[in-house]
Amino acid sequence: MLSHTNSYVAGDQIRKASEDGGSPLSGPETRYEYRAIKLLGQIGPPAKEAIPALKDWLKSTRTREAFIARAADEALESMGAAP
Repeated sequence: MLSHTNSYVAGDQIRKASEDGGSPLSGPETRYEYRAIKLLGQIGPPAKEAIPALKDWLKSTRTREAFIARAADEALESMGAAP
């Protein structure tokens, strides 16, 4: 589980990427996808703006590991969306 400080820092990075028109789920770098997905799940309903990006990510070919796809399904449920 992320600590409060790490959650704040990661959330700030996700917010900055979104403001710059990017997303940790759509860029060329994939190593932070799992962390971003888990963080979105921990944030829950306040992260609902990320639901379309997360659903697009699940449909893409970027989903390589079952545990990451499962985390995405759990994050969607946590945010109040059906996977």
